[in-house]
Amino acid sequence: MLDDSKGINFNSPVYADTFRRNWEFEQYKNQEHYWLELDYYIMRDAWEAERHPYGTELDVDIKDAMGRPIFRDISADEREAISSRGYRLINAAKTIASNNEAVYKVTELYGYAPDMKFIKYTNEAIPRFGTEDPAGAITETVVASGNSYNASWERYTINLGEKAGNFRVGDMVTIFGLTKDIANWSNVIAKPVAVYKVSDTTIEVPDFQPTYSKSGNSISPANMLKKLNRTETWWWDGTFTVSRDISSRAAGNVKVALRNEITYHYEVPEMEERFTPVDSTGLEVDIINLATTPNIGTWKEMIANREEVIATDPELEDVYTMYKKTVKYTRCR
Repeated sequence: MLDDSKGINFNSPVYADTFRRNWEFEQYKNQEHYWLELDYYIMRDAWEAERHPYGTELDVDIKDAMGRPIFRDISADEREAISSRGYRLINAAKTIASNNEAVYKVTELYGYAPDMKFIKYTNEAIPRFGTEDPAGAITETVVASGNSYNASWERYTINLGEKAGNFRVGDMVTIFGLTKDIANWSNVIAKPVAVYKVSDTTIEVPDFQPTYSKSGNSISPANMLKKLNRTETWWWDGTFTVSRDISSRAAGNVKVALRNEITYHYEVPEMEERFTPVDSTGLEVDIINLATTPNIGTWKEMIANREEVIATDPELEDVYTMYKKTVKYTRCR
C-alpha cells in the first residue's frame, strides 16, 4: 500500500520512476517489438478528471515524482525506437494504493501496431476438397487368382497385383469381362462402384451386380468368382479389367499444419475471404473438376507449385483498444 501521509500532491498523476516492457509479441518469438507499461498514483476523486483518454500518445520525456526522466536508463537507439513507434494508450488498470483507499495506482499500457506480419503454426482439422480429374483415366487387368467375395459385407476383393496402387479410395471404377468367344458367350458388364479400400495388391469394392451383356441375366457372386479366378474356363473364358474414367477423391476433412499470419491494427481491418472453389453459377462446391473455378488443371498446378490458400474464415480479436487479425493458410493438396 502507498503511504499517503508523505505530503505528495496526488491530485494529478504522479509517476513511478521506471517502466516495464510488455512482451506482447514474444508469443511469436519476437522480442524486437514490445509494448510499455507505466505506473502512476492519483487521488481517487481526481482520477476521472485527470486520467488520460485512450489513444493518448506516449510522452517519452515524462518524469517521475522526483523530476527524473522515466526513460533515462536506455540507449540512444532504443529511445529513438520508442519515439518513432507511435505508442498510444490502449489500457489503464486501476487498483487501491493507500491505506485509506483515497489513492489509486493506475497501470497504463502503451501499445502500437508493428507494420509486419507475425507467424505462428497451428495443427487443425480443415476441409479437404474432393477432385475429379479426367486425366487420371486408367484400365488395369485383373489377376486371374486371389479374387474373393465377403458375403457378410457384400464386398469383392479384386487382385490387381502391383497395379492396385494406381487406384485410390473413393475412385469410381467399372469391372468389365471381355469374353474370348463373343459368338457363343456374352461379355460381363457391371455398374460403377466406389473403391472402398486399397492394399499393396488388391482393391475392395462393393457388389457391382454383374450381368451378361446379351441376356441381362444377373451373375451370382459364386459364379463371378469362377470367372474372375478362371476356375471353370470350359463354359466362359475371358479377361477382366478394372477401369477408372476419372481420378476422383471424395471431399472430407484432414488435420494439417496451418501457417497463421497475425497482424495488429488500430482500426477494424479489411477481412480476407477463405478459399473455396465455385461452380459456373458462383455457388460454393467441395469438388474441383473441369467446370469449377479453379478447374482441376489449375488446381494441380497450384499443388505442384506448393501454393497456399486461406483455409478458414479470418479471425478478429479485440486487444484492448486495438485489433488482432489472424489469417490461416494451408498448402494446396
